[in-house]
Amino acid sequence: MENPKIIKRHLNSYVLSLFFRRNVNYFGTVHDFLLDSSQQKSGPKLLNEFINEMIEVIEEGIKKIVPNYETIIRDPELKEWYRDLMWDDDSLIKKVSMQYYTDIKELEKIKQEEFKKGAPVDKITRVFNRIQKENLISFLSTANVIPKYGFPVDVVEMHIPRSENNDVRLNRDLSIAIGEYAPGSQIVANGNIYESTGVRKVKGFELPTLFYYECNECKNYEVIERLNPNYNKFTHQCSQCGQETPVYKMIIPKFGFTAR
Repeated sequence: MENPKIIKRHLNSYVLSLFFRRNVNYFGTVHDFLLDSSQQKSGPKLLNEFINEMIEVIEEGIKKIVPNYETIIRDPELKEWYRDLMWDDDSLIKKVSMQYYTDIKELEKIKQEEFKKGAPVDKITRVFNRIQKENLISFLSTANVIPKYGFPVDVVEMHIPRSENNDVRLNRDLSIAIGEYAPGSQIVANGNIYESTGVRKVKGFELPTLFYYECNECKNYEVIERLNPNYNKFTHQCSQCGQETPVYKMIIPKFGFTAR
């Protein structure tokens, strides 16, 4: 393993495992860890204190499982690798945390605006639920804080009715499942043919929805809204050439597919 970024993620996962053993209440969902930006005892700030106090113990522990640790940290990118887990201005953990806090504030603003207009806000509430209750491991691996390949965060399932065959589990990486499990597709498993009937929804959670455009003139591609599922503009001015271009909607089947 020679890639500094991948090495750093493995070292991060070791530190986080030590941290969560001592702070079990912070492990679970994204909200359990991040809490609120105004709280002094949010997970990231507590993690910062933990590293400051325990860095020597942490490094001694790493040396026991990584014999060439002293050689590894000679790489300029790895010299102070643990900084990405500390509450520093340019640290990775602070960047992803602040993005989360910004999204929550933006959703609160959107919800208030929709409410004032008399529009339904149930979809926005479900977006809140999805973001705040996301599995923390999934969140951290997607943000490249810990190794992604160690956790199946992008794997989705085609859900087969229980009455048919509980032993059949059809899982695919999301990028593959979008094609193989698309509604109308047929899959053969255990001698049976299953047909995908649609995208699975989970009560209380809104599927991730992106609104984007691809300019016909200059081919510029841009996501213009990723939080508000009620976004209703049909065209958008290209940020590169000014051309008015159609807006498209993309739904990400995060919860898998249903089958019969």
